[in-house]
Amino acid sequence: MRRPRHGFTLVELLVVSAIMTILVALLLPAVLQCREAARRTTCKNNLRQLGIALQTYYDQFEMLPAGTVNVDGPIRNEPAGYHHNWVIALLPHLDQRPLDGLIDRSVGVYDLRNREARRTRIPTLLCPSDPARRWASVTGERLEPLLTNYAGCHHPVEAPIDDDNRGVLFLNSFIRIPQIEDGTSKTIAVGEFKRATDDLGWASGTRATLRNCGTRINGTPARMAYYSDDPPVGRNAVGDEATRHRSFAAARQRLQPDERNLLVGGFGSPHIGGMHVLMVDSSVTFLSENMNPTAYKQLGDRADHQLLEEF
Repeated sequence: MRRPRHGFTLVELLVVSAIMTILVALLLPAVLQCREAARRTTCKNNLRQLGIALQTYYDQFEMLPAGTVNVDGPIRNEPAGYHHNWVIALLPHLDQRPLDGLIDRSVGVYDLRNREARRTRIPTLLCPSDPARRWASVTGERLEPLLTNYAGCHHPVEAPIDDDNRGVLFLNSFIRIPQIEDGTSKTIAVGEFKRATDDLGWASGTRATLRNCGTRINGTPARMAYYSDDPPVGRNAVGDEATRHRSFAAARQRLQPDERNLLVGGFGSPHIGGMHVLMVDSSVTFLSENMNPTAYKQLGDRADHQLLEEF
């Protein structure tokens, strides 16, 4: 006598499928949150490594590296000039001695002799949460350098990169600790920023590796790198955000080319709610994008002598 076959009915299969769908829907946000938490931890560790490198550089030379080196200023965002920057200075302290050996310091960073170095990827300089391309492709001269997510703070407000800036990494700066009169724990050394395909790369001492506190954190529409980026469309457009984005982009386009090249820009990150910053004392903290703008600018000024509220 044959045994009757047991199987699942269509209703049972549908119920199981529905339960599995609900479980996946419940678990997916948790998985994504865990993944982002891991990425944020990696980002913080990157900044800590930069902090250690800055400290060992200071121990060796008794000063911080210059944000950028050039015979004159202000610095324009164009591939012309010497422009060796603070990242290049830190290469031996970031366990990058072979790459440091590729740098020809007798010529500018855009010279063909530095092409291989400019196109070398440095994992420590990249935030894993940033989905943007890691190399620049629209630089005017097809330099195609590798980019970075971390920029030195050159000034508390929007201003050209020059030798009179009030941050700690700017043109020919070489700041010593006594010059940081507001305290090393209350002054930003390096912060996150959103990369763009027209940046000049991690080796360039321009707005590609220097930023200021003149724009609130993540202050550009859709968290793009610059107000001149393409406006968000479709699912990325958020209400009046796209309109505001276009108005800023249009206003920027009315500037003369030389004025546009002098614009630097602010900090920001792909992290929800704010960004990580490295203070001069090597501590890493997360700053809210909703923090008091005045306090934020004070963090970008090494010697404003103002009492700083909690941040």
